[in-house]
Amino acid sequence: MSFLCDAAECLRGSSNTGKEADQKGSNQQSDGNQGKSTDNTNANTNSDKGSGTEGSPLELALQGKYKGTKVTMMGPFVDADQVKFENAVKDFEEKTGIDIQYEGTKEFEATINIRVDGGNAPDIADFPQPGLLAAIAKTGKVIDLNQVLDTNKLKSNYNQSWIDMATMPSKDGNNIMAGVWNRSNVKSLVWYPKKQFEEAGYKIPETWDELMALTEQIAKDGDTPWTIGIESGAATGWPATDWVEDIMLRTTTPENYDKWVKGELPFTSPEVKHAVELMSQIWMNKDYVYGGTKSIVTTSFGDATAPMFENPPKAWLHRQANFITSFFPETAKIDEDVAWFYFPPIDEKYGKPVLVAGIFIRCSTTVQRFALLWNSSRQANRSRLGYSPAASSLR
Repeated sequence: MSFLCDAAECLRGSSNTGKEADQKGSNQQSDGNQGKSTDNTNANTNSDKGSGTEGSPLELALQGKYKGTKVTMMGPFVDADQVKFENAVKDFEEKTGIDIQYEGTKEFEATINIRVDGGNAPDIADFPQPGLLAAIAKTGKVIDLNQVLDTNKLKSNYNQSWIDMATMPSKDGNNIMAGVWNRSNVKSLVWYPKKQFEEAGYKIPETWDELMALTEQIAKDGDTPWTIGIESGAATGWPATDWVEDIMLRTTTPENYDKWVKGELPFTSPEVKHAVELMSQIWMNKDYVYGGTKSIVTTSFGDATAPMFENPPKAWLHRQANFITSFFPETAKIDEDVAWFYFPPIDEKYGKPVLVAGIFIRCSTTVQRFALLWNSSRQANRSRLGYSPAASSLR
């Protein structure tokens, strides 16, 4: 997983090993000023921990104490995703009177660094790249949420692994809880046009060899098996790293994967090269990719699914996370027009791992921001793959 280029960056989940946040490749540093808040109300981190009791940030917000104040947010949600996100926070706005102003951008990685460097950071930033947040945490600008929120309440909403993944070193080298996770996406999915797939007599592959056999059969039938696109503005390339990540999880040990994440296992290592070589069996075969291999770089990741919805399909397979459904035609029905199967295992001794993407956020230190944060941590536990806000905090 490369947080340099992922738009909805990844965690690693495995039936044998659990999950870890991937912070590989993020060498960016943010040396700018902290974000500006829209008022001067500071959170009392000693007495007003978000325990859910009267006087906590959320309780005070629900009592109307911060009615009329504004919270600015920025993140990667645009278009349909932004609408869903804004709908998700309406209930909080109505109950508290806090006005949440969300700004979505497809150039989050570049924009957040500029905003932080320029002293114009949003109150809350929705990080799709935990490695990018980790770089900012190392500058000392991120507040330790252990000093703000009730950790027992957090543990009741999150598995310990999620809390561990939000723990990052600060400027002094000490670990802090840099944020709270608010949503996740399963990435080890291959989408296909279900009705036409079944009519053609194709079968769901359960191994890598079967996947390659299906790919070759579709090509022999005169069609293009795969549709792939990695264009994503300043984040171009992240779908490619996703493929390598998925294959790495299926071809080497979790320990080697973690070393790769930390930069201890180079891209020139036999393990990484093997994963890339397997990916190349599909990506570098012009007969296997819609538009040919050169089209991969120029095709937007969101547009890459379009050939599957042609009648007849111009391409049959697309590997992407469940969030890609936001880019499907509005008339497309899941499990009728389009369905998915699990990206199959390669080496049976590594089981059936799942690549998972997660997003979490950071914010300024005013109490109403922590109210939104605490409300988010509760909702994230309920919404599973839904859209609910969360935050980590700047000093």
